Amino acid sequence: MIMKTENRNGNQMKTKKNQNKNETAKKLQGLIKDIIHSAYEKAVEKDRFNPMFRQCGKMPDEDFFFYCVMRAMGEFESGRAFLQILSLKNNTLLPRTRFFSALQSKRRGAVVRAMANEAFHAVEKQLALTGIDFFGNFPELKEYALFNGDGHYIKHSAHTVPKKKKKYAAGTLYIQSLRAGSLIPLCSITDGDSKPHEMPLFKGVMEATDPFVFFGYKKVLHVLDMAYVNNRWWGEQKKRGYYVVTRLKKSAKPLKSGDLPFDRDDPINKGVKASYQAGMFCGYLFRVVEYTDPETGEAYSFVTNLENQIRPGLIAWLYFNRWKIEKNFDTTKNTMAEKKAWAKGKGALSIQSHAIAFAYNIMRLFHELIAHEQQEERENGETLSEQKYRKALIKRQEKAVKGGREIHPMLLAKRITRLPSAFVRCFRFCFFDNLPIGKAWGLLTNTLYCPS
Repeated sequence: MIMKTENRNGNQMKTKKNQNKNETAKKLQGLIKDIIHSAYEKAVEKDRFNPMFRQCGKMPDEDFFFYCVMRAMGEFESGRAFLQILSLKNNTLLPRTRFFSALQSKRRGAVVRAMANEAFHAVEKQLALTGIDFFGNFPELKEYALFNGDGHYIKHSAHTVPKKKKKYAAGTLYIQSLRAGSLIPLCSITDGDSKPHEMPLFKGVMEATDPFVFFGYKKVLHVLDMAYVNNRWWGEQKKRGYYVVTRLKKSAKPLKSGDLPFDRDDPINKGVKASYQAGMFCGYLFRVVEYTDPETGEAYSFVTNLENQIRPGLIAWLYFNRWKIEKNFDTTKNTMAEKKAWAKGKGALSIQSHAIAFAYNIMRLFHELIAHEQQEERENGETLSEQKYRKALIKRQEKAVKGGREIHPMLLAKRITRLPSAFVRCFRFCFFDNLPIGKAWGLLTNTLYCPS
């Protein structure tokens, strides 16, 4: 029976309970198609008169992107194998030339990028509304979009034409949200025909992007490795709302210009030895944080253009979260089996990267929502991965104590976890069998919490 309630105007509305019931009965592929459709509609609304938004009757852009997501979600030996299985299992005849021609289309690539970006924001918004924010306990960061970033490389396509008789790996520059764990490609680095440096490409994207329009925040913080150090450029970008945290190069000779006081009793600042302003011979002042890991005794030096109210220990903790993106890459490359470029050209690689990121983000969305739900419903809401991590921390603490040390208290905080391989395999099964969302939800929950 459909339950209804009335508002003050006498209009009848379905209750949230019945809405949820209808949602769980929907098939998983239908949900993903709805997300793609919503992303497409939002992209069109933002740029309605752009000629790239024209429909192809034989294969609409939304269908093309769904096929790309389907290919990223599964394990296929090649594009031909994917199209053959699509024909046999889904009764969808998609000519090889049409699909591969679409991968080479600049217009299709632009539309896919617009849809994937809108879907990224939708996932981030949904997770934020649910209360999932791994840096939400730090009020000084509330104005910042938080990202870590790095280049990720896979095998080049067999059809790649090298520029100097040598082929390289195909690379894409990705960033990951440190608030929710979602992944998004910034740009293609190379399809394997050359080996360019990543920093000029990163600069090009950032200089062409308004932080509020793209990220939804007035300030954007990127946590990057030392390959992205360019002191003068980052000093200039601070005016636009772009900030960075990275390691200080050993060859750098910062000119100390004043100590910055900090609370040594604050748990987040454990391990911080010094915090000071320094000139970098580029006309701008930066902050330098000297840090020693309380568990291992290893020394680090971090440099940032962040404001002084950001605690120095938080700067160190942000940098240590940079490695989270490598867990993403391990999932996409090994568990999702995306080890090779689908076709030659940076345009085709861009479409592939956005399809991979979309598939990953949907799985991340399910993972975080299930974990959030179970944390409230179970007496012990820890997933199998969290239980394993907690046991490993106990051993690390015991080892550290024997050496007169201790683990950092932030290691006990809620963190972005790697998507378990079993979870990815289960999601793949639910997707290709097109299970109802309710049934898929139950299977995925069991995968996260019940040992096989």
